[in-house]
Amino acid sequence: MNAPRTLLIASALMVAGCGAKRSTAYLTDATAGGGETATLEEQAMAAWDAREDTAKLQEALGLYEQLVEQDPTDRTSMEMLSRGHYLLAVGHLEPGEEQLAAYDAGASWGERILGLSDDFRACVEAGAKDYECLEHASKIDVPGIYWAYANQGKWAVGMGFATVLKHKSKLHAFISRVAELDSEYYYGAAGRGLGAYYAKAPSFAGGDLDVAAEHFAKSLELAPDYVGTKVVMAEYWAVKSQDREAFERLLGEALAVDVAVYPDIVPIQKLEQANAQKLLDQADDLFE
Repeated sequence: MNAPRTLLIASALMVAGCGAKRSTAYLTDATAGGGETATLEEQAMAAWDAREDTAKLQEALGLYEQLVEQDPTDRTSMEMLSRGHYLLAVGHLEPGEEQLAAYDAGASWGERILGLSDDFRACVEAGAKDYECLEHASKIDVPGIYWAYANQGKWAVGMGFATVLKHKSKLHAFISRVAELDSEYYYGAAGRGLGAYYAKAPSFAGGDLDVAAEHFAKSLELAPDYVGTKVVMAEYWAVKSQDREAFERLLGEALAVDVAVYPDIVPIQKLEQANAQKLLDQADDLFE
């Protein structure tokens, strides 16, 4: 299945050094066009509400792209595009080039949100690394920072260990900035992201399973029924710890969650429960 066409002409995959590199998407000279914005917004949200269906999710992404084409400063649509590409990749695509391209596009849309900040953009234009410019980001930029992190983190893991190492400084800076600006955003996303970072990174690159567990605990305290936190903790922390009991407990809890607890995210909750079951089915291969 082909990933949806994106109007964002960026983010081709390139190989540099010993890890893959993404082109970033902070700068744009797009101009607003005309159109019936209100109608497009209604159509996009209707398709988004049915995002468990791949075709409807792709339809929503196409409509949100049209909204950004009409208004290149439309933060809400950019956030939906970044979230939507992440959902497409994690819930609708199998590992491979299409999934990597979806994560890459999702990261780029998050970066586009950051690029709306004049001070941030000026910092990048002056030659600084993007993660060195995060001091210029504010709370309004948190959706862009987080979804850029979430997508790029998954993209890096998919590209391989060398790419994870290559991007570890950026990933850590991005999720740390989310924690500083809004630790409660998106069901404890900062704790979940930091937990994943410290669990995934090797010890020589700053990885620490105890620190990871502390961050996951903070996320679960904020949103105990967010399925994705339990799945990520099981996949990254429990497997690396070789703690099968914790692995099975976390995934069992994930499967037992009533997805209606958080009405706004029922589709992703269901998809994460499907991922939990897949992980459980692989338990014998993941533990010695």
